[in-house]
Amino acid sequence: MQANQVPLKFDIPPGLALVSDVGRHHPVNQDYGMVGRSESGNVVVVVADGVSSSDKADVASATAVAAAYNALIQTAAETLGPDAVQAAVAVAHAAVLDIPYTSVRKEEPETTIVLALVRGNVATIAWVGDSRAYTVGPEYARLLTRDDSWLADALEQGEMSPEEAMADVRSHSITQCLGMLNDPIRIHVRTVKLEPGTWLILCSDGLWNYCENPAAMAEHVREAGRDADAFELCQYLVKFANHSGGHDNITVGAYYFNGAK
Repeated sequence: MQANQVPLKFDIPPGLALVSDVGRHHPVNQDYGMVGRSESGNVVVVVADGVSSSDKADVASATAVAAAYNALIQTAAETLGPDAVQAAVAVAHAAVLDIPYTSVRKEEPETTIVLALVRGNVATIAWVGDSRAYTVGPEYARLLTRDDSWLADALEQGEMSPEEAMADVRSHSITQCLGMLNDPIRIHVRTVKLEPGTWLILCSDGLWNYCENPAAMAEHVREAGRDADAFELCQYLVKFANHSGGHDNITVGAYYFNGAK
């Protein structure tokens, strides 16, 4: 699988899009993503963020996304959502493990992943790492994922204040990712019902680092405008992240649920 060459853009009306951007401080985009609809009408969104300290991080993210996307887009109608997304992540992990690894200075190829399979008004999410999924509706915003990270663990344990944890050198370290050789991956799965007028947003940390909470994410979604389509929303959120510093690669996938089942 070849690494992503930016810009990476998908615009699949109605209501489905993805944009990936290199940001302002990196020469290579180590993120990757894909969105699409199956013949049966299922919506698939996949986002991955290659681990910078690993070898071929850009290839890892592109490989994982392609493997997971192909698995989900071919999901049989009788397959339960949680089974489908868990199998897709497992296939992606195996694909990353198969990437030739020759570096003596870097870790094996690794990447995060977050993906969604939407059938009607039911979205099933799976993830490993710290790429995230949100829902944003007219009156609410929710973070659907929990980061596999040192920071999330530290805050959950309550041994440090948020300020102390954020200042720690380990604050950006992840504890789980695809491609790990020495530990089994833990695949997280969550199923939610989408209310009419809801955005489902999957993104890498290049975006959410600039949104301190779900309410902030919702604010920026609304700033894109009530009439913004999925592609315009993705472009706006990438532009916002770049204007906020663009310190990392930025990938945003968005699906708008209009109420049709």
